[in-house]
Amino acid sequence: MPYIVYRAPPTFLSEQRLDPRIKAGQFTYFDELVTFAIWRDDDEVVLGRYCSIARDCTIFGGGNHYANRATTYPFQAFGAGGDDAFDLHTWEAPNAGTVVGHDVWLGHGARIMAGARIGHGCIVGAGAVVAGTVAPYSLVAGNPAVVVRKRFSDRATNRLLELAWWDWPLARVLANLDLLMLSPEAWPDTLELRSEEPFKGTTLPIARPVRARIMRRFAAARRRLSSD
Repeated sequence: MPYIVYRAPPTFLSEQRLDPRIKAGQFTYFDELVTFAIWRDDDEVVLGRYCSIARDCTIFGGGNHYANRATTYPFQAFGAGGDDAFDLHTWEAPNAGTVVGHDVWLGHGARIMAGARIGHGCIVGAGAVVAGTVAPYSLVAGNPAVVVRKRFSDRATNRLLELAWWDWPLARVLANLDLLMLSPEAWPDTLELRSEEPFKGTTLPIARPVRARIMRRFAAARRRLSSD
């Protein structure tokens, strides 16, 4: 099936029974509905850790028609091409897969096109249609999506990329949340990371009650908004 839809209350994507062509990093979550558009066996979508996927996003891992031919129509459906007519490689233009970096926020209804490369820390605006390469820590919006601004200065961006906190063990992340909740522009020149000892042994199953509390708060906030 070319369209693979996951429906669930806000939850970690890695907890779903994912198609093998979809790879999602730890703690990347989606809000109720996300669709992956994948056709061929070698199509691929890779999402990093700690990504936030808003409701009704669609991520394409393939499906591009050949744009360099006189027609984009798939005449293979009529048997054109002989024995190769039903080989999807003759229908679909090749791409190198779709990659979404770590700590990326995809806004409501965003569309990520096949072959896109979205750098770490990017924000994709609601309804944006993203193709091509997006530099780390960019804010993009529109159709086609364009860079609205950089999130941080070059120095702060380089420090974030060098720190690569998303590769840390969960215990180290939890121990240093005060740092991650600040703007990197306000970081001291020398970072002193806190000991992860108090959080040693914290794993995904232990974190689930925390996630459940967060999700209950989301639901309560929605009820308040709908009653106003």
